[in-house]
Amino acid sequence: MDLQSMLIQVIQWHRESQYEPIVQLLEILIETSNGPLKELEQTTLATKEITTQHTKASLYTYFGDSLYRLKYFRRALRAYEQALSFNDAGSRRASKRCKTNNALNNSCDISKISSNTINSNENELKHRIHLCHLELHEFKEARAVLEKIPSVERNVKILSSLADIYYLEKNCDKARELYLDILKQDPLRLDLVIKICKLGGCDKETILGLIPEDIRRTCSWYSTWVAAQCNLHSPDSKKAIRLFESLTSRFERRASILTSLAEAYYHDGNFREAVRIFQIAYISDPLTLTGIGSYAACLHKESSKRTLEELAVSMSLKCTLEGEYFHEPWLALAHYYASNDKKDQKALQFVQKAYKLNRSSVEALILLACLNLEKDSTKAIPYIVTAQLQAPYRYEVQRILCDAFLANNKRAAALNYAKAAVTSLGESARSYYLWADIMLKSQLQRRKNSARNCLEKAIKLDPTYLPAIFAYADLMMEEKKFDKALEVLNNALPHHSINNELHKYLYNCYSEKKDNDRALYHQNLALDHTTNPRSNHESLHQGSQESAVTQEDVDTLLGLEADELVDHGDSEVDDANLDA
Repeated sequence: MDLQSMLIQVIQWHRESQYEPIVQLLEILIETSNGPLKELEQTTLATKEITTQHTKASLYTYFGDSLYRLKYFRRALRAYEQALSFNDAGSRRASKRCKTNNALNNSCDISKISSNTINSNENELKHRIHLCHLELHEFKEARAVLEKIPSVERNVKILSSLADIYYLEKNCDKARELYLDILKQDPLRLDLVIKICKLGGCDKETILGLIPEDIRRTCSWYSTWVAAQCNLHSPDSKKAIRLFESLTSRFERRASILTSLAEAYYHDGNFREAVRIFQIAYISDPLTLTGIGSYAACLHKESSKRTLEELAVSMSLKCTLEGEYFHEPWLALAHYYASNDKKDQKALQFVQKAYKLNRSSVEALILLACLNLEKDSTKAIPYIVTAQLQAPYRYEVQRILCDAFLANNKRAAALNYAKAAVTSLGESARSYYLWADIMLKSQLQRRKNSARNCLEKAIKLDPTYLPAIFAYADLMMEEKKFDKALEVLNNALPHHSINNELHKYLYNCYSEKKDNDRALYHQNLALDHTTNPRSNHESLHQGSQESAVTQEDVDTLLGLEADELVDHGDSEVDDANLDA
């Protein structure tokens, strides 16, 4: 069999997605330097020398692609490099031949000399080599390969890949510059708009200025969507909510819009509404994994253990089938185990797996920081710093940063960051509550008046924000000002009528005032909501389980053991790199 016949057979197998026979054949013929391929080369006629070089480059390319798809990334990398070397040799000889025949022919098309050289041009091979480096977590090598491609030869695919590496390396300026350049050439790349918004430093006017007028005119929703994404990745989550809600009226029950709206509610601290919107999105598209990690975080914060349990059981199957590609199912499992006592070690291992799959996941960084903060605050710091760089607009990031300083007895630093959060997060109920809470936790008596002022501002901005209301009520009850405490508690009651903690506060206040009838009323309501909790969330991602199951049953249903699923060689998540 000559080279051309072999290539035709390999192409046929590749079209049929049969990668094993390609590997089995070519690893015998071309992987050894003194194998049959060398003999075939020696018997090739001199007039076909150029074609031989390009044919061999194509064979190595198909060999590398088959190895890549079978997840032999190191061997695929070597095959692509071999293809590149043959491609260079063939191109040089073809160029020399062109010069010789220039007098007879005004042009020399190498593609005509070398038939069937599918996907084996130099830049395409370099792109494939960079993909192998990425799979091997060799990010510097991947970047170096792409940067060697001359700027004038970089197409949209290569620019996008290079920008993604800059994004992973936190080189925000270069990543943003490349993403904007790509958006000029390919204005419907919505994924790039999201990345630009996450990077920050670029407003909606700049982005929309790159979009041609005819696209903005025909896609009238585009401007609203861009503005919504910009606000979603900024402190102004309330504006993002309004914009995404306007889009939901136009695109009814579209999962991508709904999950973004739910994320906006999550960033705004309205976890109950976020859960409701997430559930509508997942009913609309049960197969989507977008936002699953944030959905699990909201369920964790709302203490919706039954729904979180059902989600974990559902996600366990996806971890088995798709867990090497998507980080979201691992985050859901991590939140489930984090919500259970004595399960922190499993939670830590699952969230490490999620972070390994997606290094830009802010949710994974937040959970990693929280879990480490409970055991060793020094281990939490690298994750907090990384999260702070990626999402300074997130309340949870600022919250855990301040808690880490307090855990290390750095009260002054905690107070300074909490005060700065009012600026970075904007003047909101949550930012003022954060500042007040850190002042109260610093245990300095002189800070109590300032903390009370901050809590009053928080309640004025949002009379329904319970953390600020409870903290203010504690202060007022400590000062025996029960009427003031009752005023803010009763104002929140219509919005949180089934919150048992709110009824407990009302019971305590009325008891101190000797109003026994009202105290008894709220005590009964608190007990009723504790012993017979009403389900505020529709169960999703559940199978046919209708009866309650024990913790042991759930572990059996999950069928997942952290020791089995997590690669211990990567269980320590690059602490040294984060420290650097």
